[in-house]
Amino acid sequence: KIWRSDKDWDLIPLSFSIACMPCAMGVALETSIGMPYIMGCCLMPCEARNLVRYQYRIGGNDILEECIIPVCASLILGQLFSWACCVIPSGFIIMQSYLESKHTGRTKYSQ
Repeated sequence: KIWRSDKDWDLIPLSFSIACMPCAMGVALETSIGMPYIMGCCLMPCEARNLVRYQYRIGGNDILEECIIPVCASLILGQLFSWACCVIPSGFIIMQSYLESKHTGRTKYSQ
């Protein structure tokens, strides 16, 4: 089960994950699996979400949920509104990973 905050729209982590996506990925991976911050900053959002999801044993579909849906949503938002909006779907994925790692912390598997 994925941890959720009390609010559906938690604006501080959302703005952090959209404004500085590599920073949010680095913090989430450092908190959850102990990966060095700099290495976490260099990953793609799909890879970072998969690592956090595997660490906390969260079920899901690798291809559909982490790659296809965010890419399609980014393309649609970019075409309909502005290309500045295309980071929003990936920002939600990273925000979820960031909040999950902040809430749960390290597990016994990250030793």
